[in-house]
Amino acid sequence: MKQYGIKELKELRNVFNEEMESKIKSRLIYMRNLKELNERLQESEKLGEVVKRRGNQYIKEDWNGFIIQGLVEEL
Repeated sequence: MKQYGIKELKELRNVFNEEMESKIKSRLIYMRNLKELNERLQESEKLGEVVKRRGNQYIKEDWNGFIIQGLVEEL
């Protein structure tokens, strides 16, 4: 799950880079958001799991809210 999260973050960054440049009118806002995505991805890859920014630092994403759903069978 953690590695898949990094893959999704890369995809988000690529889509943002390709599609939002023409849609965000302010070049400053576009570049600031792209820089943040790149920094978040770089830190996530360094730690091996997705991180988020809290204040001036990155912390690991909280996966406690993840719930597996489905039929549970006894073995």
